[in-house]
Amino acid sequence: MCRSSADTVADISYDPKPSDLLLLKLHGSVNWWPRLGYVKPFALDAIVHHYFRQRSSWRNSYDRALVARHLEPEPVIVPPVLSKSDLVAQPVLRLVWSLAYERLSKADAVTFIGYSFPATDTAARVLFSEALADLPPDAVTVVGLETDEIGGEALKARYRDVLGPIPDDCFFMDGALEWVQHLPASDPPS
Repeated sequence: MCRSSADTVADISYDPKPSDLLLLKLHGSVNWWPRLGYVKPFALDAIVHHYFRQRSSWRNSYDRALVARHLEPEPVIVPPVLSKSDLVAQPVLRLVWSLAYERLSKADAVTFIGYSFPATDTAARVLFSEALADLPPDAVTVVGLETDEIGGEALKARYRDVLGPIPDDCFFMDGALEWVQHLPASDPPS
């Protein structure tokens, strides 16, 4: 968990509630900012979680401009890449990708929501193909928002190219609402 950017100007004690949900941002986040003065590759403790817009929480008791002056000018983010070298150069991303591989390789089912599986994201394609190699194709669910049949077929082809013959009924092209409506009543998403 990234500490708050407010920690750059004051010691904030924050004890988050444990959660069963693990969210791994494989390419970083526009909310992850390095503390001022750290150099690349950024150490894990150099990264803080920062919001630039106002939020109603304890974090807002600090002057946003003051906090921003203690941060580097660019967030920690790596766009979809052809090689993993850009990713493994950053310790925080190396950790995230290791956790992703570990969790994915143990998964009984995987749901992709809103991921277009671009051909240029070679590193992610390798991660998913290796980590999910033993997962049956019908244990993969893809939730997309394709506006036409051609786009839907292209998305299916990109997923099948990496993960095998995923059945048509595992694709939901009208967004998350359609997907949620197909879930068993006893198994709502959390």
